[in-house]
Amino acid sequence: MIKLDHLSKAYGSKILLDNISYHIPEGSKIALVGNNGSGKTTLLRILLGEEEADSGSVLKPSRLSLGHLKQEASLDPNKTILEEALEGAKKLTELKQELSVLSKELHVSSQDELIHRYSEVEAQYEKLGGYNIEAKAESLLMGLGFTKEKMSDSPASLSGGWAMRLEMAKMLVNDPNFLVLDEPTNHLDLPSLVWFENYLKSYKGTLLFVSHDKELLEKLPDITLHLHKGIIRVYQGNYSSFLRQKEERELLEQSQVSNLEKKKNELEKFITRFGAKASKAKQAKSKEKQVEKLEKEIEDIESGQQADSRKMTLILPPPPPSDRVLYTISNGAIGYKDILFEKINLLVEKGQKIGIVGANGIGKSTLLKTIACEIEALGGSFQASSRNILAYFSQNLVDNLPPKGNLLDVVLNSAEISYKEARTLLGALLFTEEDLEKKIEVLSGGEKNRVALACVLAKKANFVLLDEPTNHLDIESVNALVEAFQKYTGTVLFVSHNRFFINSLSSHILALSKTKQVDIFEGKLDDYKRLCLVSGFPYVLEENSEKQKIEAKKEEVKIVSYEERKSQTKELSRLEKQLQKLDQEIETLSKKEKLLEEKLAKAAENGTHEEMSEVNKELWTTQEKKEKTEEEWMKTSEELESLKS
Repeated sequence: MIKLDHLSKAYGSKILLDNISYHIPEGSKIALVGNNGSGKTTLLRILLGEEEADSGSVLKPSRLSLGHLKQEASLDPNKTILEEALEGAKKLTELKQELSVLSKELHVSSQDELIHRYSEVEAQYEKLGGYNIEAKAESLLMGLGFTKEKMSDSPASLSGGWAMRLEMAKMLVNDPNFLVLDEPTNHLDLPSLVWFENYLKSYKGTLLFVSHDKELLEKLPDITLHLHKGIIRVYQGNYSSFLRQKEERELLEQSQVSNLEKKKNELEKFITRFGAKASKAKQAKSKEKQVEKLEKEIEDIESGQQADSRKMTLILPPPPPSDRVLYTISNGAIGYKDILFEKINLLVEKGQKIGIVGANGIGKSTLLKTIACEIEALGGSFQASSRNILAYFSQNLVDNLPPKGNLLDVVLNSAEISYKEARTLLGALLFTEEDLEKKIEVLSGGEKNRVALACVLAKKANFVLLDEPTNHLDIESVNALVEAFQKYTGTVLFVSHNRFFINSLSSHILALSKTKQVDIFEGKLDDYKRLCLVSGFPYVLEENSEKQKIEAKKEEVKIVSYEERKSQTKELSRLEKQLQKLDQEIETLSKKEKLLEEKLAKAAENGTHEEMSEVNKELWTTQEKKEKTEEEWMKTSEELESLKS
């Protein structure tokens, strides 16, 4: 598949890619991870040919069919949505146009050459799935949330998020064998995200993607590439596996530093003792060079570890006092010219953290805009407490930052905040002293998002509205944001498509369903889902909720025949033997793991780097095998318990 050959790229003194080489395995699902600004998007753009490397090359096979999602939609308003989706199948579109031309020519003349050419083109069109392409396009559009009726509308009627979904359908309908995706879930609501996740799971081609959706990073990749300080490190497995292996690597590096320090101290003792002796001067000089080399090795390892450990740490100030009830909506109606949602009744109480869920376009962001007084309500009562101090993070806040303004001035102008407070806040959001004078226009998407967050947090509010605050933030920053708002004693009303963020933060779920029903549930996203499945409430996040609800509610009583009992007994015996075998394997692997850990400790004290790496590699393999065996044990145990019950 694609090969990256000694790629380098820098912007001024900042090195993003430092002589990177990597052969992307065919058929793999690869997550590219790294902190904001580490160069992930730059690498993808070079791979796609949208940007040039300073040196090196990207080698692509001739059979490569590349699919990538454009950052901006490019749609023809004169076509229907379905026709625009079909434009993605470029080869089929060309063949269909040729068939149309040949058909017209055949009405005028029936020459053998025309008939032969028509047959050739039609055979190729059929072979590539031309006669099924419309059904395929419809299926993709429906999976992404478009209704059958909507497909006949013009793309000009679509908002930015829906236009990007149409671009996604255009990309997928062409059946690329290599997908490159940069934050593909940013424009998807939760139902479409679930569909897209399942689509990617079953995708047979090669996938390289950047995402900050933790669940996607857990479920999809079999390889994780970590881009850090211009270097790519390859880790087998998903995000959790990457974190575990990365931690193990850092422990190994700490051991390496300890060994290097010992060698350095021994050399320095020799230099101190014999450096002044003429007979030993040559040896002392040689050892001084060795010390310099060791110091460089130690510096390289420690600088990498320091950069890795730099994390966002947010501490939100205590909110000003508020009333017990901060906001009340009675029979509310929201929308623009037309009503999007009505009969909304909501009581927002002090300390609640309410996640708003529902399909795209249903009115989630519109509800926040109405509460923030950015648009007027179309009916009912929207009443804020007199002691409310509101801060609103909107989706367009990032776009409205002044491009020529510097970070510090932008935050100072956003609220009544001191110079020291602004610097502290920006520092907590990972901006250095040097960054403070940077212009907004030179920042990455994630960096702009953090500046926008700083502007909101600077307001010291007791009622915070958040509309997709995690877009463009890396996972570490999302974790920090979650921790900060978990400790925040004020009230939060938020919209997010990030399932980890919703589950971690919400005390309540406000569900807006397609049937125009509004319900508030106490608990997190998972609690809300379980409650819907057993109580009959409409579950707004997945299309197969009816089937799930029936499965969750029905309790069947079966009359078991003799043959069935005989089969069950046989299966019970098999599972018990399997469980016993797995127990023995886990015990053996545990003993091996302990021995290898002892061996690694000895190698760290007396062995070479090669010996340590070899032992550590064997230890990782053993631990992974043990983990898989334990997972198999759990699965077998659950099957056994289920059969016994």
